[in-house]
Amino acid sequence: MFPLLDVSSVRFRERKASGNSLRNLLTKIGGARRAIEVVVVGEELWIRVPYPFSIIFTGAEFELAHRVRLGDIHSVGEVRRFGVGRGFRLVFDDWWGDEKTVELWVRDRDGFRRAIGIV
Repeated sequence: MFPLLDVSSVRFRERKASGNSLRNLLTKIGGARRAIEVVVVGEELWIRVPYPFSIIFTGAEFELAHRVRLGDIHSVGEVRRFGVGRGFRLVFDDWWGDEKTVELWVRDRDGFRRAIGIV
C-alpha cells in the first residue's frame, strides 16, 4: 500500500500522532494514541502504523491505514476531545472511491495545515 518514503518529497511528518476512524463504534472508541505516523509526501497524505508497531498491527484493524490524494480530501474540520486536545476531522475518498472519516491529533497543527493546503 505504501511505497518507500522519498524523504526529499516530505512536506510534513509526525511519527507519534494519534487518531481514530469514525466508521463504527469500535473504531470511534479505539484508534491509536501516539502510535500512528502522519506523512504528507508530494500530493498524498499517508496515515499508517510505524515500526515497531507495524510488526503487530497494520492499521487496518481500526481503519488507520490510508493513502489519500490531497485532492480527494473533501473537508478538514477542527475537533476537541477531552484528554487528547484539539485535532482535525478529515473526510476523504480512499483509493476505491469510498468516503472515509478520520480524526487526527498531531503536535504541529500549523505545519499539518500548511502541508495539506489549508491555512
